[in-house]
Amino acid sequence: MIETLLIEDSETDAELIRALLGDHVRLTSVETLAESAGLVADVILLDLMLSDSDGSETVIKCRDLHPDKPIVVLTHLDDAQVQANCLTSGADWFFRKGESSAKTILRAFRASIEAHAIRASIRGEVEVTRSYLAKAKRLLIAIEERLANLETK
Repeated sequence: MIETLLIEDSETDAELIRALLGDHVRLTSVETLAESAGLVADVILLDLMLSDSDGSETVIKCRDLHPDKPIVVLTHLDDAQVQANCLTSGADWFFRKGESSAKTILRAFRASIEAHAIRASIRGEVEVTRSYLAKAKRLLIAIEERLANLETK
Protein backbone atom coordinates (compact mmCIF):
# COMPACT_ATOMS: atom_id res chain seq x y z
CA MET A 1 0.00 0.00 0.00
CA ILE A 2 1.43 3.36 -1.03
CA GLU A 3 1.44 5.95 1.75
CA THR A 4 0.22 9.08 -0.04
CA LEU A 5 0.13 12.63 1.27
CA LEU A 6 -2.53 14.62 -0.57
CA ILE A 7 -2.11 18.38 -0.36
CA GLU A 8 -5.40 19.71 -1.70
CA ASP A 9 -7.52 22.56 -0.35
CA SER A 10 -10.73 21.64 -2.19
CA GLU A 11 -12.71 19.12 -0.15
CA THR A 12 -14.66 18.18 -3.28
CA ASP A 13 -11.48 17.43 -5.23
CA ALA A 14 -10.02 15.57 -2.24
CA GLU A 15 -13.11 13.34 -2.12
CA LEU A 16 -12.89 12.69 -5.88
CA ILE A 17 -9.21 11.77 -5.55
CA ARG A 18 -10.00 9.54 -2.57
CA ALA A 19 -12.68 7.78 -4.65
CA LEU A 20 -10.39 7.53 -7.71
CA LEU A 21 -7.44 5.97 -5.88
CA GLY A 22 -9.66 3.91 -3.59
CA ASP A 23 -8.02 1.01 -1.80
CA HIS A 24 -4.72 1.32 -3.70
CA VAL A 25 -3.25 3.95 -1.39
CA ARG A 26 -3.34 4.96 2.24
CA LEU A 27 -4.24 8.62 1.93
CA THR A 28 -3.47 11.38 4.40
CA SER A 29 -5.04 14.65 3.33
CA VAL A 30 -4.15 18.21 4.32
CA GLU A 31 -5.25 21.54 2.88
CA THR A 32 -2.02 23.56 3.02
CA LEU A 33 1.70 23.15 2.61
CA ALA A 34 2.16 24.32 6.18
CA GLU A 35 0.02 21.42 7.42
CA SER A 36 2.17 18.98 5.43
CA ALA A 37 5.37 19.90 7.27
CA GLY A 38 6.69 16.94 9.21
CA LEU A 39 4.22 14.42 7.77
CA VAL A 40 5.68 11.22 6.35
CA ALA A 41 4.57 9.51 3.14
CA ASP A 42 5.96 7.51 0.23
CA VAL A 43 4.74 10.08 -2.30
CA ILE A 44 3.11 13.51 -2.32
CA LEU A 45 0.09 14.27 -4.51
CA LEU A 46 0.06 18.05 -4.84
CA ASP A 47 -2.46 20.58 -6.10
CA LEU A 48 -0.85 23.81 -7.30
CA MET A 49 -3.54 26.23 -6.17
CA LEU A 50 -3.54 26.25 -2.37
CA SER A 51 -4.47 28.88 0.18
CA ASP A 52 -0.81 29.26 1.18
CA SER A 53 0.80 28.92 -2.27
CA ASP A 54 -0.07 28.91 -5.95
CA GLY A 55 1.41 27.95 -9.29
CA SER A 56 4.75 26.31 -9.85
CA GLU A 57 6.06 28.08 -6.73
CA THR A 58 4.01 25.51 -4.81
CA VAL A 59 6.32 22.76 -6.08
CA ILE A 60 9.40 24.65 -4.93
CA LYS A 61 7.94 25.16 -1.46
CA CYS A 62 6.82 21.54 -1.28
CA ARG A 63 10.29 20.34 -2.37
CA ASP A 64 11.81 22.47 0.42
CA LEU A 65 9.49 20.83 2.98
CA HIS A 66 9.88 17.30 1.57
CA PRO A 67 13.29 17.17 -0.16
CA ASP A 68 13.50 13.38 -0.48
CA LYS A 69 9.93 12.56 -1.49
CA PRO A 70 8.45 12.18 -4.96
CA ILE A 71 6.00 14.93 -5.90
CA VAL A 72 3.16 14.22 -8.31
CA VAL A 73 1.21 17.30 -9.37
CA LEU A 74 -2.52 16.96 -9.97
CA THR A 75 -4.12 20.27 -10.97
CA HIS A 76 -6.86 21.95 -12.98
CA LEU A 77 -4.27 24.20 -14.65
CA ASP A 78 -3.81 23.45 -18.35
CA ASP A 79 -0.71 25.34 -19.35
CA ALA A 80 2.39 23.82 -20.94
CA GLN A 81 4.64 26.47 -19.37
CA VAL A 82 3.27 25.77 -15.88
CA GLN A 83 3.86 22.06 -16.48
CA ALA A 84 7.45 22.70 -17.61
CA ASN A 85 8.07 24.99 -14.63
CA CYS A 86 6.73 22.37 -12.23
CA LEU A 87 8.91 19.63 -13.67
CA THR A 88 12.04 21.79 -13.60
CA SER A 89 11.19 22.91 -10.05
CA GLY A 90 11.19 19.39 -8.66
CA ALA A 91 7.91 17.68 -9.56
CA ASP A 92 8.29 14.12 -10.79
CA TRP A 93 5.00 13.94 -12.71
CA PHE A 94 2.28 16.35 -13.80
CA PHE A 95 -1.37 15.43 -14.39
CA ARG A 96 -4.50 17.43 -15.10
CA LYS A 97 -7.44 16.66 -12.87
CA GLY A 98 -10.08 14.62 -14.63
CA GLU A 99 -7.75 13.46 -17.41
CA SER A 100 -5.88 10.61 -15.73
CA SER A 101 -6.92 7.18 -14.57
CA ALA A 102 -6.08 5.66 -11.22
CA LYS A 103 -3.88 3.15 -13.06
CA THR A 104 -1.82 5.94 -14.65
CA ILE A 105 -1.43 7.87 -11.41
CA LEU A 106 -0.44 4.73 -9.48
CA ARG A 107 2.18 3.93 -12.12
CA ALA A 108 3.55 7.44 -11.70
CA PHE A 109 3.65 6.92 -7.92
CA ARG A 110 5.56 3.65 -8.24
CA ALA A 111 7.98 4.99 -10.86
CA SER A 112 8.66 8.12 -8.80
CA ILE A 113 9.26 6.14 -5.61
CA GLU A 114 11.66 3.80 -7.44
CA ALA A 115 13.50 6.70 -9.11
CA HIS A 116 13.95 8.44 -5.75
CA ALA A 117 15.26 5.23 -4.18
CA ILE A 118 17.77 4.82 -7.02
CA ARG A 119 18.92 8.44 -6.70
CA ALA A 120 19.31 8.02 -2.92
CA SER A 121 21.39 4.89 -3.49
CA ILE A 122 23.58 6.69 -6.02
CA ARG A 123 24.03 9.63 -3.62
CA GLY A 124 25.13 7.16 -0.94
CA GLU A 125 27.63 5.54 -3.31
CA VAL A 126 28.97 8.95 -4.29
CA GLU A 127 29.51 9.81 -0.60
CA VAL A 128 31.35 6.51 0.00
CA THR A 129 33.52 7.19 -3.05
CA ARG A 130 34.28 10.72 -1.81
CA SER A 131 35.25 9.30 1.56
CA TYR A 132 37.65 6.80 -0.07
CA LEU A 133 39.14 9.52 -2.24
CA ALA A 134 39.69 11.77 0.79
CA LYS A 135 41.43 8.90 2.61
CA ALA A 136 43.56 8.16 -0.46
CA LYS A 137 44.51 11.83 -0.69
CA ARG A 138 45.57 11.89 2.99
CA LEU A 139 47.57 8.69 2.45
CA LEU A 140 49.36 10.16 -0.58
CA ILE A 141 50.21 13.30 1.37
CA ALA A 142 51.63 11.18 4.20
CA ILE A 143 53.69 9.14 1.71
CA GLU A 144 55.00 12.30 0.04
CA GLU A 145 55.96 13.73 3.44
CA ARG A 146 57.84 10.53 4.36
CA LEU A 147 59.61 10.51 1.01
CA ALA A 148 60.60 14.13 1.48
CA ASN A 149 61.96 13.31 4.96
CA LEU A 150 63.96 10.37 3.56
CA GLU A 151 65.42 12.55 0.81
CA THR A 152 66.59 15.17 3.29
CA LYS A 153 68.44 12.59 5.42
